[in-house]
Amino acid sequence: REELLELRRHELTLARDLDARLALRLEIARILAETGDDDGRVEALEANIAEAPGHRPSVEALAAVLESAGRYAPLHTLLAAQAEAVSAAGDDDGFATALWSRAARVAEEGMGDGARAIAAWERVAAAGDDPAALDALARLHAARGEQGPAAAYLRRRLATAEGDARRATVVALAKALVVTQQGDAAKAVLEDALAADPE
Repeated sequence: REELLELRRHELTLARDLDARLALRLEIARILAETGDDDGRVEALEANIAEAPGHRPSVEALAAVLESAGRYAPLHTLLAAQAEAVSAAGDDDGFATALWSRAARVAEEGMGDGARAIAAWERVAAAGDDPAALDALARLHAARGEQGPAAAYLRRRLATAEGDARRATVVALAKALVVTQQGDAAKAVLEDALAADPE
């Protein structure tokens, strides 16, 4: 393994092509994973990301290393920064949105940071009516006593929710409206829901 590692490092010094350098660093990171050298892996993957921001295999590999080590703050920083980089480059396949979703989950579940989770979920919601984002934003705002924003996200969620999710959203929205002194609006939401789904 050591000989292969040295060979790949030597090839890296000679590589002029960006794709070749990225592939070689990924191979170096894979070899270092086998030897248990996480710091070396991180260094190789960070070099790839520095040279090619948003490089999906490198971002995913580095995120996996940080997550397995329980390094949630650096993981969140990585995901958010790479989501920005991918967005700036023109996210045409949803990768930036996926990174923001993951950053939101890391902020909430790994770091216990509701504010950062909200900020990341807002980026997801700005891209479209993602059910997970809208549910999370409503829940997080409600937990902070911010019923107005919670109700706004619940209204958006209600527009596309179906079945049990729709019923749960109606109930949550009605509660949020009651708390914000909008009893008539809550009543209208419940009446509309009952008319649409008498069961």
